[in-house]
Amino acid sequence: MWAAEKIWPGETVFILAAGPSTLALDMSRLEGRRVIAVKSAWKVYPAADVLFFADGRWWREKQLRPCADQFAGKIVTSAQEIGDPRVTRITKIDPSNGFATKPNQVALARSSTTGAINLAIHFGATRIVLLGVDAKPAQDGRR
Repeated sequence: MWAAEKIWPGETVFILAAGPSTLALDMSRLEGRRVIAVKSAWKVYPAADVLFFADGRWWREKQLRPCADQFAGKIVTSAQEIGDPRVTRITKIDPSNGFATKPNQVALARSSTTGAINLAIHFGATRIVLLGVDAKPAQDGRR
């Protein structure tokens, strides 16, 4: 099983989710920054360093996941059933005791965003900025 390394010690990491508010963001401001895209957020910022997802059903929807030439970053999941060679698997644990401290684990229950935050911590982030984590649909029903 893969273990995260402290590749971004002391850095600010941006966690980009795919909430409706993302459409109003200027993605060019993320250039040169450390970015973890959560699930479909890679579509609005394909230059993200990492794509994280915990939901195997999401990956199985071909129109949601990136093709080989669409995303050059590292792809990490806690969904153990994913066998795609492009995807690195990490173990999911229960978050009742907080974030995972072992670098081969992420703590999450129902949100890929929580796993992405835990991954940023493993990478050595000292500051984490959440973008597009709206926790509700847009006025027109989009998620």
